[in-house]
Amino acid sequence: MFSLHKTLLCLLFLGCTVLCRAAPIINVSDFGAAPNSFTDATTFVKNAIAKCKPDDQTTLLFPKGRYDFWPSEAEERNYYISNTSTEVESPSKLKRIGLLFEGKRNIIIEGNGSLFIFHGKMITWAFDHCADIKLQNIEIDFERPTMSEMTFQHVSDSSITVLIHPDSKYAIINDTLQWYGEGWCMHNNFAILVNPVDSTFTYNSWKPFHQAKASLLSNGIVEFKGNFKKQVYKKGTILTMRDPIRDHVGMLACL
Repeated sequence: MFSLHKTLLCLLFLGCTVLCRAAPIINVSDFGAAPNSFTDATTFVKNAIAKCKPDDQTTLLFPKGRYDFWPSEAEERNYYISNTSTEVESPSKLKRIGLLFEGKRNIIIEGNGSLFIFHGKMITWAFDHCADIKLQNIEIDFERPTMSEMTFQHVSDSSITVLIHPDSKYAIINDTLQWYGEGWCMHNNFAILVNPVDSTFTYNSWKPFHQAKASLLSNGIVEFKGNFKKQVYKKGTILTMRDPIRDHVGMLACL
């Protein structure tokens, strides 16, 4: 009886050991990543990712909070990505990746409702030859998105007043409005006009605004004076701008 009881206990402990080894939890806080610190978590999370073994069903755990990622410590790889930019527009194919997974599999990335904020220009996530990876309970945003937008407040043939989105950083230099971000600025704006009433999108042009005289009326309110006779802008519609050269995509998966 004692021998049977001892055998059952051994099997129980062995089962617990196998179970624990089959589902390790890697907490990014153990590597130095502190939620809501507003400091760069890139290196700390890279070290945590490196500990994810391909043969284990691993949970990469992020305690709830905000995590910031800057390009200065991001991984760099050469990626040739379709539908982005040509070799003439962007000769270098070297990309910065905030969170890079290479040859990884069997990982659950648990965010617990966390917010990931990326800075500058980079690919947020890249999964290079990975399999069976699940992301859950994570929100992703940029401190300064590479898209800019303004909403028309007043429209006439000779002047237009707009409300600029608070996330769209700009400066007025020599009477010209210049969009800029963290380590970048736009000189050749690709514009799309959005009608929020019927959710329609139409190609447009930034040229009339580039040729107009811009002045700041109040915080976020800019007036353009120029020739707008041939334009179809209406109060409440939104003009969005981005650089036509898409040197970094949002997320990448290489199978």
